[in-house]
Amino acid sequence: MIKGKKRGSALMSSKVLPLIVIMVVVVVFFQLMNPGYLGQRNILIMFKSMSLVGILGVGISMLLLSGEIDLATSAEATLSGVLVGILLSRGVPWLLAVLITLAGGAIMGAVNALLVNGLNMMSFIATIGISSVWSGVSMLITRGSPVKFSSNSGFVKMGSISVLGIFPVAFIVMIALLLVYGLILSQTKFGRSI
Repeated sequence: MIKGKKRGSALMSSKVLPLIVIMVVVVVFFQLMNPGYLGQRNILIMFKSMSLVGILGVGISMLLLSGEIDLATSAEATLSGVLVGILLSRGVPWLLAVLITLAGGAIMGAVNALLVNGLNMMSFIATIGISSVWSGVSMLITRGSPVKFSSNSGFVKMGSISVLGIFPVAFIVMIALLLVYGLILSQTKFGRSI
């Protein structure tokens, strides 16, 4: 029990506390500038906005901890969005479209791994180069035009669901991923070796 208290107090004093203070100051400032800042609608929008970055950040955290980097993440996310949009526009059920897109993301990750681990390229060089490839594939597929699909699809409905009116599904997925990755990093041999 004492060991846990020491760890918690050391963490709060050295790294987390200044961030909490800065965050509180920023929130108070914006609330004073705009009284609707902490309104339910604005909080929902902020949670939706941070979810994508948070989910991508969870995925890249293990790379950063191991001393590597992936600069293709945004291009891969874009190509994944294009893929799921095209599948939905062609009438593929949304759950199947999501599963196919996840498989596509795994293939993109495998290509990155092949470049870095198989061909011994520096992760910085390999992923910045493959980023251009994924962006080019997205542009080639869409010809620079938006991909349109039915706004009544389950995919869109899933994206608009929120718990208690302020926690969108993507935010809950992000929190779940943070917890799972946190447990992997702190409680498994694999995670601790990273």
